[in-house]
Amino acid sequence: MTELKQKYGSKNCVAVVAAMAFNVPVEEFEQFADATPEGRYRESEFIGFALSKGFFVGVVFMQPDFTAGNKKLNIQMDVTDTPAFLTVLSEYEANEYHAVYWDGQKIHDPDPRAINNKLENYQVEAWYPILKINNH
Repeated sequence: MTELKQKYGSKNCVAVVAAMAFNVPVEEFEQFADATPEGRYRESEFIGFALSKGFFVGVVFMQPDFTAGNKKLNIQMDVTDTPAFLTVLSEYEANEYHAVYWDGQKIHDPDPRAINNKLENYQVEAWYPILKINNH
């Protein structure tokens, strides 16, 4: 996988993450999805693109524990089990989010200024596992 970076000032981090996650040109995602007027893309467009490539993106509940009165599903996954699409808090804009790609071992941050891509350096708001759909 080639590590890709956004252009300075660009808001297309979701498109760049899609390109890294599915090994396609950034333009392929941008032709598939509709950007906001600011040039941003939504998680739902990433999920739709993933489906078009044969991947499921989202939460997987494996062996849920339903006990008397329990109405919650708990997830336990090892982060090294699967790649993931992550939304993290932006370092530059308050109340804004940024997309990064987790390859199962490390973060690939499309921010051209990012150099120390350790998981513990990010405030992760959402973790979307990327799972290959088994094609028979």
